[in-house]
Amino acid sequence: MIKRAILARYRATGYDLHFVENAVLKKKRTFRKRETDPQKHQEELFFEKLSKLAEGNLSIAIMFWLQSIKKIENNTFHIYPLEITNVDKLEVPSRDVLFTLASLVIHDRLTSSEMAMSLHQSEVQSRLMLTRLKSKGIIVELAESYSLNHLVYRQVVRLLKQRNIIH
Repeated sequence: MIKRAILARYRATGYDLHFVENAVLKKKRTFRKRETDPQKHQEELFFEKLSKLAEGNLSIAIMFWLQSIKKIENNTFHIYPLEITNVDKLEVPSRDVLFTLASLVIHDRLTSSEMAMSLHQSEVQSRLMLTRLKSKGIIVELAESYSLNHLVYRQVVRLLKQRNIIH
């Protein structure tokens, strides 16, 4: 459904789509030996990953789709492989990381001093944790406050529920 909705939208515009090959997959022997059209194969891989990330939500799928368009030239959209921070694949999160993420889920937006107060720690520790999570793309800074990146919101909530930190 997601693939059909997105492709129908772009076919109506008259633009062509070019799916850029994933560099890691390109080196694999099975990728080189395939008999199908490379563009068709890349399209299938892209939409398979997109539907998993969006979990059936068309609005989220369109946001990821728009972020994957990196270059437009000669009436062609160049669609690059999805590069989303996967919270599940981070190193085993420490308690501090988990509770920082839980505070952001509960409060939606916090400054470093509010985070320190929320977690009963020094502001320096809080600022360091927020900066580390920001560099990994899990949180974003908005006007001197921090908020959870909406692109990984569902993954973070799922992780926190699995660890019984939120219900």
